[in-house]
Amino acid sequence: MARTICGEGMPNFYAKQIIETGPTYCIGEWSDKVLTPLLTHFSNICKPMEQYGFRKDKNGNPMIEDCQTLNFFDFYYSPESQTIFRALYNNVLGMQDKYVEYWKAVTHRLKNNIYVVGYDPINEPMPSYHSAFDFVNKILPGHYDRMQLEPLYKRLFETY
Repeated sequence: MARTICGEGMPNFYAKQIIETGPTYCIGEWSDKVLTPLLTHFSNICKPMEQYGFRKDKNGNPMIEDCQTLNFFDFYYSPESQTIFRALYNNVLGMQDKYVEYWKAVTHRLKNNIYVVGYDPINEPMPSYHSAFDFVNKILPGHYDRMQLEPLYKRLFETY
């Protein structure tokens, strides 16, 4: 998702702005107090990036060599990643607006290129949650698609 969480894609300054503005949580602000210790004890789910103990570069980002010791998808379950996805879907700090404008510029630039067949606006999207109840609701088949992904895709495709 972003360099600050061992990924790529979103500009790092946006990701850091989202995380610093907060609140940063995984499943829900209140439910994380109970669920996070259990989940991180048995897995990397909801494990904050700081708990990985990765060395940092001069910009405060985890060292790429350290990030590569794990599968990148492990970081998708971090509170930081969840907070960034939540900001994108809910337009926190205008992130969805900025994302739509980005794809508008890409579309404008590539619209006449005969070698571009299409593009996928989000590679490996991830649902985000507001509470334990919301988590249960969104893991039901089709709910995440209808509640978060479809509205974003609809807005993007209308802009194209």
